[in-house]
Amino acid sequence: PDDVMGQEIAAFIIGSEEEKKVEEDLINEIAAYVAEHLPKHKQPRYIRLVDKFPLTGSGKIQKFKLVELI
Repeated sequence: PDDVMGQEIAAFIIGSEEEKKVEEDLINEIAAYVAEHLPKHKQPRYIRLVDKFPLTGSGKIQKFKLVELI
């Protein structure tokens, strides 16, 4: 959620155990790539590594739980 725009962009990436050990470096690398390839208004403000996505019984991603992680 965002006070001005209503919602902010966030990226959640499933990472391996090795990637989680260097999480900060990986997030910085992803942010640099995104900054180079996407316009400013489409760049995620938050980038998080997760073990897996929270799913409903039918296999859909529970977006509200991802919002709670931020």
